[in-house]
Amino acid sequence: MAQGRASNYFPPYTPLSANGNSSIRSPSPPTTTENMEDDMLFDDGESDYDANGLPYPKPIQRSSFSAPVNFDPDAFLVSQHRYQRLEDLHTQLTNWSSLLQKELVELINRDYADFVGLGKSVSGGSGKVGDMKLVVIGFRREVEGISSRLNGAIQEMDELLQKKRTLREKENLGRSLIFYAQGLQELEIALHIGTSSVTNSAEIEDTYPSLVSRLKSLTIHYHSVRRILKKLPKDHPYVVAQDSRLSKIRTELIGQLTSQQDRDTKIELLSCLSTIMNEVRYERAVR
Repeated sequence: MAQGRASNYFPPYTPLSANGNSSIRSPSPPTTTENMEDDMLFDDGESDYDANGLPYPKPIQRSSFSAPVNFDPDAFLVSQHRYQRLEDLHTQLTNWSSLLQKELVELINRDYADFVGLGKSVSGGSGKVGDMKLVVIGFRREVEGISSRLNGAIQEMDELLQKKRTLREKENLGRSLIFYAQGLQELEIALHIGTSSVTNSAEIEDTYPSLVSRLKSLTIHYHSVRRILKKLPKDHPYVVAQDSRLSKIRTELIGQLTSQQDRDTKIELLSCLSTIMNEVRYERAVR
């Protein structure tokens, strides 16, 4: 391997002897400013030159072989061209190849026991992987079973909640129908409609201080029953069956409101009669 300076490759410069003959086999190339500038282009910043002004050849360093993966052979050869013969460069590369191969063998021999231990440690690993696979498959099946049962429970809960909402709607409907029936019955009794006893009618009339207050209270009660009726489905069988009763109540209430002879009483009852008549006109317009 070529090591050291240019003296390993080129003979040192020797001045001419007295008889004019040189002791070297070939004359040294002339040193000019242009040659020095060309050599400086390939210099790595050092200024080591031999006695003839020629740069020393740059030996190959270990860092040249620890370069990244994108190693460029052409760039490497260009960087190593400085006044070296190809045979010398080939010799250096051969020596480095032998050295690196030797170090690789030493590294393998040094870590051989670890490699063998690693191989033994992973021996039978396929069986362990298979056992683990079975465990994972069993766990996945258990999770799928739990998920299926959970979805079934959720669906059952939704069905129960829907039934609860349906029952609550029916309960509200039944309560409204009861209030509606009670209101109709109370109005019929107060207006003397149907087979209501005279005793009950007399007791109801005694609760009012005057005729005007009685008719106003009956009008308010009638509108309360109408508000309950608006919350009920119009096509419900019970609602349809009670239309005749409501019509009789309204007719009787209007008759009592309009049958008063006293002028002051008529004026006080005019607002009650107006609300009922507006309702009648609205129903006729809707029909």
